[in-house]
Amino acid sequence: MNTPETPLALRSLLGDISVSVEDLGQLEEATSRFMRDYDTLIELLRRTGLLDLVRIYDKIKNCAEHYSWVLNKAGKKYYYYYLKCKEQKPMTIYIGKTPEGYNAIKRAARAAIELKQVLDKLRGDLKELEVATKTFKENIEALGVTRSLKH
Repeated sequence: MNTPETPLALRSLLGDISVSVEDLGQLEEATSRFMRDYDTLIELLRRTGLLDLVRIYDKIKNCAEHYSWVLNKAGKKYYYYYLKCKEQKPMTIYIGKTPEGYNAIKRAARAAIELKQVLDKLRGDLKELEVATKTFKENIEALGVTRSLKH
């Protein structure tokens, strides 16, 4: 059904377009579900340590890995890995005899950073989706092509 304000030439352009009010409502609800699911995902990731790993990455990203030795009390050389960090205290962080544990932490921290970047972009995209959906609904209603399925 077209509004009387729509000129006849434009009404013929719209043709048989007819959108149910219920479908428009479901469109808004689906968009809202996306936002709620996003918030649930963020909470789950927070509980699984995502932000902790992001903080760890921020702490170690500018550190350099070094392999060195010290003499123990018996005068024997003891080799170990450590991080040397210029812009933080402490300036050195002990890694251990092998760097495997540190490398695993570094991989997990990098993955956390990448995931956070994707989630930040998704958050912006979801906000845009919410605005675009609302604008679309308002414009469909303004065309006067809505109908109710309930009689």
